[in-house]
Amino acid sequence: MITKKNKKVVAIIALALILAMVIGTVASALI
Repeated sequence: MITKKNKKVVAIIALALILAMVIGTVASALI
């Protein structure tokens, strides 16, 4: 069962992945 706590964790992980992708893209553009 998915609890509110789990949803929060999933949201944080999703945001972290998106941020990592954005940072990677910016880094590639700058190099």
